[in-house]
Amino acid sequence: MQLYLNFKWGQKLCVPLKFLLAMKITFVILLVTLMQVSAASLAQKITLSEKNAPFEKILTEIRKQSGYNFLYNTPMLSEAKPVTIKVTDVELSEVLKMAFKGQPLAYVVKNNTIVIKPKTELPVPVVAKQAVTVKGTVVDDKNLPLPGVSVLVKGTTNGTTTDANGNFSIDVETGTETLVFRFIGFTSKEVAVNNQTTLNVQLVAEAQALSEVVVVGYGTQAKVNVTGAVSQIKNDELVTTKNENIQNAITGKIAGVRVVQGTSEPGTFNNTFDIRGLGNPLVVIDGVPRDNITRIDPNDVETISVLKDASAAVYGVRAANGVVLITTKKGKKGVTEFNYTGNVTWQVPSGLPQGQDAIAYMTLRNEAAKHNIDPRDVPFSDASFEDYRNGTKTSTDWYTPVIKSSALQQQHNLSAQGGNDATNYFVSLGYTSQDGFLRTGDLNYKRYNLRSNITSKVTKNLTLDFNINGILDQKNQPYNDAWWIIRSFWRQNPLDNIYANNNQDYLFNPSVDGTNPVALSSADVSGYKKFTNRWFQSSIGLTYNAPFIPGLKAKGLFSYDYNSAEGSAYRKAYSQYTYNH
Repeated sequence: MQLYLNFKWGQKLCVPLKFLLAMKITFVILLVTLMQVSAASLAQKITLSEKNAPFEKILTEIRKQSGYNFLYNTPMLSEAKPVTIKVTDVELSEVLKMAFKGQPLAYVVKNNTIVIKPKTELPVPVVAKQAVTVKGTVVDDKNLPLPGVSVLVKGTTNGTTTDANGNFSIDVETGTETLVFRFIGFTSKEVAVNNQTTLNVQLVAEAQALSEVVVVGYGTQAKVNVTGAVSQIKNDELVTTKNENIQNAITGKIAGVRVVQGTSEPGTFNNTFDIRGLGNPLVVIDGVPRDNITRIDPNDVETISVLKDASAAVYGVRAANGVVLITTKKGKKGVTEFNYTGNVTWQVPSGLPQGQDAIAYMTLRNEAAKHNIDPRDVPFSDASFEDYRNGTKTSTDWYTPVIKSSALQQQHNLSAQGGNDATNYFVSLGYTSQDGFLRTGDLNYKRYNLRSNITSKVTKNLTLDFNINGILDQKNQPYNDAWWIIRSFWRQNPLDNIYANNNQDYLFNPSVDGTNPVALSSADVSGYKKFTNRWFQSSIGLTYNAPFIPGLKAKGLFSYDYNSAEGSAYRKAYSQYTYNH
């Protein structure tokens, strides 16, 4: 037989049919042979006997016996486990399965290469949780709806609030959550959902919060009846801040009250104190306007109330910027009770920069000279730098001889209170001490507080209040103020010495402005200043409760205050020296 093949140019090619059949048979035989070779390759026999051998060693042995190459990333094998295997004339495919069993690795055979890769875990299917919608109403103890109640899923940020009718709707994930209901003036309440879709909740008013007494311009009122803008803090909130100035202790604790501390220098009381930025408020202590709020012992204070609006109008034009009412502690009926409160703290300067050393100073001076509009020679040569590098000369640290790393502050208070049906008393003695950061210790402040408050019932309807307060404080400092001393050591040249020729008997005359901060900070060298203040404040008041009209009171108050301020300054002359080299 003959087979004719037609091409597009029209010519015919004659190919014997036997030749085509021979080609077909040859192709089939070749394909089967290749398949057998591939199967035979994985069917190679491997013999291994290893115990707790490194995985990489097992791969090396398999490669030697099979001729297969392994492709992998070396750090990947660090997670492989040791292999224990013992096989004799076992096919390669089976050996690979045994070697990779329990390993965090997988493999793929491609031609004569085995590619190793990390084993991928099949993702665990996540079953979407069916959200549960919980609806309900929140009412008060009179079954009236409460709008604006906070409804929160406990332990999450998922929440909502009730509408004008007290209704709410919130989605929870499983129906087993707990909802927390909160509203100002009411006790918070937690309610478990328990797969319910409707929850009706009743909140109970906080009786204690509503009955709390607030001091206002014309006496005291229950908090529930106060309609003006009045804020109040109590003693336990006040004393959490340990400071010699009570103004600093109320910082951030009363809404609308702004306190800006001018300095932390011991005995310097120059804070800016206002309400809503309107200027200095009127300060009333136990019913008497007074101006020494900064020296009050915080342990003697019962409450501080701030009147911010028309509630202060009772004090007239002086209350235009608001009123701060301070009520000190009174005695309580019962046996005499002694209380001691004390604290010791260390203050650490923050943000106080130190000067550069000699190397850095000379480097900066040279750079400044190079970048000058009119280029000039650098002031310091390499030889100047080398003198400080090899120790021939030493750089001067002006910070450490002047400033301490910490300063001690302490407050102590001892009080006694008690009384009976007729008379109650409160007596306290306080001591405050604050050191400055000057290393000489010549900057310090001390204060002594004495207070006695006595309340006695003269008759059934007549009550006598007799209060005495005494304050003595004293500030000691070098003749030069602290800011001038700090300015002086900041300006010093690290190339200058503190003492001439390093002899402590001769103070060096620095090259910058002629001031030596070590001398300025010492009262023994440059002199001192001393400031002493004394206050005696007293008041006596009679309160009459009208028996024929419940709640009607008449009160008369007389006060006598005395204060004195003394200051002394003594300036010493001293010499500073310069050695000629």
